[in-house]
Amino acid sequence: MKTTLLSLLALGASTVSAFPSTMIGHKHQHLHAPAKRAASSWSDGNSRSYGIAYDLMGDSGCRPASQVQSEVGELVGQGYTQIRTYDIGCDVGVLANAISQHPGVKLFAGLNTIANLQGDLQKLIGFLQPYFWLVETINIGNELVNAGISDAGSVAAAVGTARGILQAAGYTGNVVTVDTFVAHLANPGLCAASDYCAANIYAFFDGNVGSGDAGGFVQRMKSAVAGIAGGKEVRVTESGWSSCGGNIGAAIADPTNKAAAIASIKGAFAQDQSDVFIFQAFDATYKAAISGAREACFGVNGS
Repeated sequence: MKTTLLSLLALGASTVSAFPSTMIGHKHQHLHAPAKRAASSWSDGNSRSYGIAYDLMGDSGCRPASQVQSEVGELVGQGYTQIRTYDIGCDVGVLANAISQHPGVKLFAGLNTIANLQGDLQKLIGFLQPYFWLVETINIGNELVNAGISDAGSVAAAVGTARGILQAAGYTGNVVTVDTFVAHLANPGLCAASDYCAANIYAFFDGNVGSGDAGGFVQRMKSAVAGIAGGKEVRVTESGWSSCGGNIGAAIADPTNKAAAIASIKGAFAQDQSDVFIFQAFDATYKAAISGAREACFGVNGS
């Protein structure tokens, strides 16, 4: 993990924060949340609700289609109308097919890296082309700048290239790159290249925020990103709380605090539910051996 310390003078920085999986430490202050607005709708007229991140990978490999079908039904029953998944290690078309059985539910899919952009994009198109009508967003890169894997200029160029390829294949939805809010604040070009600003924001990794203020923290940081967005919409593409792996300062990693944090996040976005994706649907216990126990315990529905 590459860690740097950013001096965010525009925020009147006062305390140090750190961020998940590919986190960068930064300084922040508490910002005022933006004014509430009416819940938005899809172009087909269906109302939008909260999003949820869904991992197609399970402990034994890719989730079977029957499990995906069942779990998507469970998530829709819980009120989620947006489902975000990651990369192309599993057949994203299986998830798209399951979503297609639930009118009004949309898919957010994409690529984690840009190292093999052309080939990976063609594979993604192969999975999703029959379902482009339900794909609301495709991301090109996930936290690449924050991780120090790619520079902002290269990511922005990849977004532009991918947008052209996707449009030629018949896709008309949003194309973005996803990164932490810290990376967005330091590199406004990421948002400029995207159709909206897609920022991952976690109160859990801050160290100074308890679960009861998780939603307020996320809204404040979202507001900070809006300040560099040039008028573009800002959406929180990941936010959640771990229930294991040890505390981080004021962030207590247990099921009670996770439940309180998710309630706080949802409460903060009650009037603009479509602007936040909860991370994630189920615990990803396979991650414990890769990145530590803490990363495995973000599931709002257990394992």
